[in-house]
Amino acid sequence: MARILLVDDDEDILKLAQRLLIKNNHEVIPVANALQALDYLEKFSFDMVISDANMPQMSGFELLIKIRSHENWKNMVVALLTGRKTKNDVQRALRLGVDDYIVKPIDPIIFLEKVESMLQKKEPNKWPSVE
Repeated sequence: MARILLVDDDEDILKLAQRLLIKNNHEVIPVANALQALDYLEKFSFDMVISDANMPQMSGFELLIKIRSHENWKNMVVALLTGRKTKNDVQRALRLGVDDYIVKPIDPIIFLEKVESMLQKKEPNKWPSVE
């Protein structure tokens, strides 16, 4: 079981991804924007962040930059979940250090396979429950 911070401003995507991850026995903390994500990252520990790329206030790309530049988070597994499919977007994400790029709409099987593959590269920690 991994603790995953799920970041998306689309409530339907947030609910679907959360439901899929919980069914796969992960603890999921859903938040609606990158600023909330940063707040949770400051207060709690996570094994993975899955973030939408396009969000108001701060994009998933900007969140990725902040995660990779923070001493305590720089090695955290991070995936972008996005409808942006252009070669330039994917290359930008890779340059910034994303672990995987998951394209919307969510295909449940591919989504879970990608999440499990990323987590296998880093053994999940045993975290106390987030309330």
